[in-house]
Amino acid sequence: MYGAQGINGQFSIPSPELTSFQSVITSAHPSFKAINYNIGGTSDHNASFKRLSVKVRQFILTDGLG
Repeated sequence: MYGAQGINGQFSIPSPELTSFQSVITSAHPSFKAINYNIGGTSDHNASFKRLSVKVRQFILTDGLG
C-alpha cells in the first residue's frame, strides 16, 4: 500500500514564508503535525528546485531485500 511508510518531501521556500508554509501543512491533515523539518541553508534569492516533481514509490528507502 502506498503511503504506509510515510512521505519524503523536499521544498524550496523563502525564509519569510516558512512559518506560513508549516501552518498550512500542519492544518492539512492531522498526521502532518508530527513532521520533522530539516532546514537547509540555501539562498532565498535562488530556488533550489526549478520544477515540481512528484513520484510515487513503493518504498521510501530501498533496502535491497527481496
